[in-house]
Amino acid sequence: MKKPFRNKKIFKRQAGKCQICGDKEYAVLDVHRFLPGSEGGKYEITNCVCLCSKCHRKEQAGLIIVIGWKHSTAGRILHYIDEEGNEQFSI
Repeated sequence: MKKPFRNKKIFKRQAGKCQICGDKEYAVLDVHRFLPGSEGGKYEITNCVCLCSKCHRKEQAGLIIVIGWKHSTAGRILHYIDEEGNEQFSI
């Protein structure tokens, strides 16, 4: 069983940027859960991604669809659908 991380601030510092647009301003970074808390999702490394507030709001509005982390030869990459409906992968 994976343990939840202790502090969202630490997660934001470690990620350092929005995984979609690359914004590095710490004050606007949010921690988004792929599986929401209302459905049992926990703040765990495998269930979270760091997004800026703008991309997080787009995701909540359904303009961006964040699918989750995938493993590749380049390491862990984020799989999502952008505003134009294109499949994207972000390192």
